[in-house]
Amino acid sequence: IIDIVHPDFKSIIAERAKRRIAMEDVPDRYEFKIIRKDGKERWVDFSARLIKYFDYEAGLGTVFDVTERKKAEEALLEEKERLAATLSAIADGVIATDREQRIILCNKRALHIVGLPEVNESECFGKKISDIIQLIDEGSGKLIPNPVEELIKSNGAKQIEGTGYLMAKESKKVLVDYSAAPIFDKDSQIMGVVVAFRDITAKRRMEKEMLKNQKLESIGVLAGGIAHDFNNFLTAIMGNLSLLRMRINEDDKKLISRIQSAEKACLLYTSPSPRD
Repeated sequence: IIDIVHPDFKSIIAERAKRRIAMEDVPDRYEFKIIRKDGKERWVDFSARLIKYFDYEAGLGTVFDVTERKKAEEALLEEKERLAATLSAIADGVIATDREQRIILCNKRALHIVGLPEVNESECFGKKISDIIQLIDEGSGKLIPNPVEELIKSNGAKQIEGTGYLMAKESKKVLVDYSAAPIFDKDSQIMGVVVAFRDITAKRRMEKEMLKNQKLESIGVLAGGIAHDFNNFLTAIMGNLSLLRMRINEDDKKLISRIQSAEKACLLYTSPSPRD
């Protein structure tokens, strides 16, 4: 069989054969590539063991073509690696569960949002999602029903999304937008749920700052309008005072003094402030 073994595996197979002859402990079964007479490469599952035939010992080997299974495994591994790369690149936390609400997938962003960045994704596998996170209503502060449980109970009939505080097991509180979607099998039966959530704490803080600035700006505009109208009133008063002073007797010093005081007061309020 060594003649048809793929060059990448020849040294491994030869070493195992040598160790088997020397009665060393080697695996009875292993997989490797071969090259057929038509030049095609195939994966085989090979097993060998010693048997007794009357007073003789003989080697019995069986070979199964497992090329299609290997191709499927490689395709699955590639798909898994692409999914892992995608999940690592997106800004949302993503957690997937099975029907029993056990975590089967979790990206690093999700762990970071819930305050567990030091935990590897694989360490969350098998845990209930409720052991990792809970959602609290932003307004009432009450516990939001578990979206995974709600979807499984309804067999995926609901569309679940919203905003709330995500309470991690470590008591970290994060404001998030969240959504949950069902995973169906080929028979349209729910087999799990994917929950995605995004930290919007900084976004909400920015929105509050913008609203505060808009309010201050509106108050400034209102104050400016009031001041403008007030200046118009004072200007009219000053005009009337000037006319009054022109028509009174110049010998009425007391009345003139009062008019001048009123004019000075009007000028004081209509003149720009030193801060302006």
